[in-house]
Amino acid sequence: MNKMLKQIGWAALFIGMLYLSACLDPTANSFDKSGSGQKSLVINEIVARSADGGNDWIELFNAAEYAVYLRDYALVDDNIEREPVPLPDIILEPGQFIVIQATDEAPEDGSDYVPFRLGTDDRIVLYWGLTIIDVLDWELNEAPAGYSYGRFPDGIGVACTLIPTPNAINQEIFKAPLVINEIVARPADGGNDWIELYNSGEETVYLEDYTIVDDNPDHEHIELPDMILLYPV
Repeated sequence: MNKMLKQIGWAALFIGMLYLSACLDPTANSFDKSGSGQKSLVINEIVARSADGGNDWIELFNAAEYAVYLRDYALVDDNIEREPVPLPDIILEPGQFIVIQATDEAPEDGSDYVPFRLGTDDRIVLYWGLTIIDVLDWELNEAPAGYSYGRFPDGIGVACTLIPTPNAINQEIFKAPLVINEIVARPADGGNDWIELYNSGEETVYLEDYTIVDDNPDHEHIELPDMILLYPV
């Protein structure tokens, strides 16, 4: 009887541990399994809409000082009906990147991939066993066509919109002095909508160097007028 109670007790403890691991805050559980508190494998960058029409992709980065066996990990998006997909049977050395294609069909060149595509408003979760190791979550317009979304600097930084750099150090977007300062989407007098641009820098801006577009994927980028916008004095 005592032996049976002990077995039941161990089973209850194991179930309790699984429940706790499932309820952990992903951001608080994004460290390595050794308990050292050091960042290990992270979701470093994603592309959800390639500028050239190519595959979506997910970049992983080993931010630890030791090698990581990828087969111990799995990836999944925010589709609750999808099972996590195991990563390739390879070792990722410290400071090394790997790009996983995200596509419905296996790439012809044999590249590593997960059998799903990324959405414009999506989430990627990295598992080690049943434990959530890392999460990268982006909203609409944070990963627009031609750009990526990920951490800057690599592995430890706050997630933001980036210039795509697969298998390389993440690159921050150049912030031009020209900004969208104000808009009107529904004038009270029934007139046209309008967009106000402002030169917030200390140099002259040539508007013809810029284009503008809304969030409609069918709309083309519109070139701005051939004129100069002076800086405030």
